[in-house]
Amino acid sequence: MSTPPYPLLSALLAPLGLDPGEAPPDPAGWQAVLAAIERGIGGLQLELEDSRRAYRYSADALTRATLRLRDERDQLESRVGERTAQLEQSRSDLMQAQRLAGLGSWSVRLEDGRVDVSEQFALRLGMDPAAPPANVEALLDYVLEDDRQSAHRAVQAALREPGRFTGELRVRDTRGEVRWFSATIASQSDPDGRISHLHGAMLDVTARRLAELRTQRLALQDELTGLPNRTAFKQDIAQAVERSRVRRSRFALLFLDLDGFKEINDSLGHDAGDDLLKQVAARIGGCLRKGDRLARFGGDEVLVLIDPVRRRRDVETVTRKILAAVATPITLDGMNATVSASIGIAMYPEDGDDPRRLLKNADAAMYQAKQDGRNALRFYAPRINASLREKVSMVNDLRAAVAHGALGVAYQPIVDGNDGRVLGIEALARWDHAERGAVGPSVFVPLAEETGLIGAVGAQVLARSCAQQVDWDSNGHSAAAAGGYLSVNVSPVQLRSDGFVRELRALLADTGLPATRLQLELTEGTVMADPERAARVLGELAAMGVRIALDDFGTGHSSLAYLRTFPIHCIKIDRVFVGDLGRGGAQAAIVPAIVAIARSLGAEVVAEGVETDAQREALLALGCRAMQGYLFSRPLPPEACGARFFAPMAEAAAG
Repeated sequence: MSTPPYPLLSALLAPLGLDPGEAPPDPAGWQAVLAAIERGIGGLQLELEDSRRAYRYSADALTRATLRLRDERDQLESRVGERTAQLEQSRSDLMQAQRLAGLGSWSVRLEDGRVDVSEQFALRLGMDPAAPPANVEALLDYVLEDDRQSAHRAVQAALREPGRFTGELRVRDTRGEVRWFSATIASQSDPDGRISHLHGAMLDVTARRLAELRTQRLALQDELTGLPNRTAFKQDIAQAVERSRVRRSRFALLFLDLDGFKEINDSLGHDAGDDLLKQVAARIGGCLRKGDRLARFGGDEVLVLIDPVRRRRDVETVTRKILAAVATPITLDGMNATVSASIGIAMYPEDGDDPRRLLKNADAAMYQAKQDGRNALRFYAPRINASLREKVSMVNDLRAAVAHGALGVAYQPIVDGNDGRVLGIEALARWDHAERGAVGPSVFVPLAEETGLIGAVGAQVLARSCAQQVDWDSNGHSAAAAGGYLSVNVSPVQLRSDGFVRELRALLADTGLPATRLQLELTEGTVMADPERAARVLGELAAMGVRIALDDFGTGHSSLAYLRTFPIHCIKIDRVFVGDLGRGGAQAAIVPAIVAIARSLGAEVVAEGVETDAQREALLALGCRAMQGYLFSRPLPPEACGARFFAPMAEAAAG
């Protein structure tokens, strides 16, 4: 069959039943053919237009869908980016929190033994997080050997049954440093109930543990000397008692107190005192055996535990070695200083079978050694307790006397050695005990210093003597004593008080005593304990018009360069040096030097303890006119002093 020559025409005519290869029968047929063709073409145009519209609609829908999908994709990508950033920030925050908290973690997959460690844990131990330990045993190798067994037990327990196990262990990192960790181990089971993983959390508590250890050490260690302190040593004594009770053995407890420490501490300063304590502690330690114990009990008190011992003679040998070591001169701040020790000894079990009694008896024996002349040792004896009870009773009575203002004041004149004219009056504390009678200052003043009462004693004497001087003045008793002054001793406690100058100014205002009529006596040790502070306070006192006297000059440790910075109006020569005058003693040679020093400082000089005419003549020959001592008068009660010295002068002035 041949192909129609006009395929399009055939397609148009075929619905009309016409063959394009045949001519229409007549013209009208041709018109019909043409009309049919037009209708066919119109229909085709309509169909084509519908197809175009359908295509455009589909294309528009596809475009809209594509745009919508693109928007949704962009939104999804944005949300994914935000979530990724949030997750990264959370991971960073977690890492930072773990770093700050010292928290790390590890896990072990039991199927193949694979170990994973967190970055923070790896950093703590100095390991590479990308190359963790090969297995759990390799991980436990980081644990310190003393703690490894307990760590193994915790791992084995976690492998047997699900649960959580916690504890603290020490780990040595790759740098060799030991760190403390609070460790938690937990096991994880699979769906079949079999343990499949181990997980561990490790919290670094090194800083806390080191702080605790330091706190414990400080609680049991003397910070200055590094020795065990009172608390630690009491534990040592208790352990020695238990040990000796089981072994039926003996030990000795030595209670040591330094003689002369206070003087050095006051004169050379606290730094020198601290240096002295450290050097003495080292010397004592050098006298002991390896197992003996040494501790600082407080202040300048040291305890020694010699354990075990067989004979008292052995204890005495060691104690004498300690005495000799302590008494060897010590260099402090470029100067040689010498101290000694008083040592009391209590033996277990004969002198006590418990720590409290042993300490008490060793302390009592030490006081006995001090009372017997110092630089000595004494074994405890029952009679010592009676002496100690006597001292305690005396301290209690002194405390009550101070509290009730029951101390008295005696007065000793300072006179011109040429004519006996009264230049001034020194006020001296006195204690008339209701049962014991008169208690000498050589007894109660050291007790007052030891118990901290000396400040209150000094304040009472100062207030009472200022009032007494004003009373004498108001009765005309001292009118003839031109320029006469009242001299009062001041303790280191008073001078160190922040309110001393203010309180003295108020006292002078209350009593009406002119500041120029008051002289304050201070020892070298009091001034040199803190030279800078002393210079400031003495400057304020001098500005008020108060006179400053340096008492017991030559018996302490002072620097002439420092003395030149102090407003010193008077230097008093100690009775120790005056006593040799007229007898050719070695101490007498010091007196001319003190007189010369006083002149160089522009200060007056007063000699104390003048008892003979020979001493008076020798002092006058040296140019020292002001004197006080038994040659002129003993200390007198206020009434007797006024009647003997001031009344005659007042009468003479009136006549």
